[in-house]
Amino acid sequence: MVCLRNENYRKRGGGGWLLMPQCSANRPNGERCRLPAKGQRGLCWAHSPENAERRRRTASRGGKAKTSKLYKTLHELLANLTQRVIDGELETSRGAVANQLISTRVRLLDHERKVKETEEFEQRITELEEAQARRGRASS
Repeated sequence: MVCLRNENYRKRGGGGWLLMPQCSANRPNGERCRLPAKGQRGLCWAHSPENAERRRRTASRGGKAKTSKLYKTLHELLANLTQRVIDGELETSRGAVANQLISTRVRLLDHERKVKETEEFEQRITELEEAQARRGRASS
């Protein structure tokens, strides 16, 4: 069991602490999950198989935020580089080489994004095929 502070319960005149079953899953480091369990399986939201698709989508969005920040940084770097060349602070040959390196970095990021998307699609297809196979066995 895990003790959780419940402010709503406390406002209604209760003691403010609830005993709830603890998630039965283990975290990647081997420690037991400390989140409260929900449902009959004894698992928290983060470990429940019913939430796997939502967790995957959420994790996928998290990676995109990091990539967009990197694109923004590269955009700012390119804008700064352009201004320095225009102002005569940087030789055009050095500016051209820096531009090529930035372009290479952008192409690499695009390639990494495509690889990740392909892996996610492959995973989704595998999950759909497995679900289809389970349904086929269940109806037989």
